Amino acid sequence: QESWLQDARPPTGRGLPTFLRENLVTGSSIVVRGTLRDALFPIPDDMSWADWWLAARVAQFAEIAYLPLPRTLYRFHGTNMSLGAQGPSRLRELRKGLRLQRWFLRRVEAADVPVEDLELLWDGFERVAREALEVARTPFASLVTVSDADRAEAVALSASAAELLAAGDVRGALAAAVRGAAADPSSDGARAGVIAARAAVPGGVGPQPLAGARGVVVCLEADEVVRDPGVLGACAAAVADLGYVTLAIDASSFDPEEAAAQIGEVAEQLGLAEDERVDLALVTGPLDELAYGRLRAGTAARLATRRVDDGVPWFAPGQEAALRELLLGRSG
Repeated sequence: QESWLQDARPPTGRGLPTFLRENLVTGSSIVVRGTLRDALFPIPDDMSWADWWLAARVAQFAEIAYLPLPRTLYRFHGTNMSLGAQGPSRLRELRKGLRLQRWFLRRVEAADVPVEDLELLWDGFERVAREALEVARTPFASLVTVSDADRAEAVALSASAAELLAAGDVRGALAAAVRGAAADPSSDGARAGVIAARAAVPGGVGPQPLAGARGVVVCLEADEVVRDPGVLGACAAAVADLGYVTLAIDASSFDPEEAAAQIGEVAEQLGLAEDERVDLALVTGPLDELAYGRLRAGTAARLATRRVDDGVPWFAPGQEAALRELLLGRSG
């Protein structure tokens, strides 16, 4: 092929997420301004790819230009050590990439990176980790080395992220959470901190299961609505005059087409399809960690026979009056 970048937008401009997501440059054709010397050197000892380091580091301080002229010939021969590597060699290179990405993530500061970039940075790290697990063909492969000091740092940063989020500093919380999860990617608590912070970002990057919903959301379970349409009918009757409420029906475990057909039929039976006072939203899946976190964070109350201990106020069918009282308190 004429260029290994022929199917991609040429990497230009400034922005760490673009150049940290993957290695977009080749070391044999890089020219760097000497004024960036102090920011670029010395290259840390554990950086396996000098070209990737140079690109990501420059993207933090200056513009990057792409000159669309061939400067290097690269031969694919089946045993390439980096570009074109396969099997164990590919897994080794992906581990190196994770090590480089992790270095930057553990040093990211809220003041230096927009919220959207913080989300994109974490998504890029997760993408390489998922690819590494696919190449390894086992979910138990070790991808990064985590020390006791790393684990302690993750705990401290996660606690700091929770405090910042409670204080309303979403950007600071997300930066701290990303640093904590990068310190110990295996920590469920640290990753949950990233999800919690991202869930608080209005219109954030990635899935938005409640996009277009009104200001207050009540969640119902699709299987319960199908089994007993009266559950949805009673809930709708309780909130019909509250113009700021959306009834979100969680059908994430259903086939999307099947869910749309069944819930649509129930809505028709109840006369809700034509009732402009009632706003219905169908949430289909599958939902990943982030989507479920945003669904949970955006839900003011849940009406269901099964109680889930996730901090969302819960009401059983028949408690619609109590649910309404709660929602009246949320109108402001």
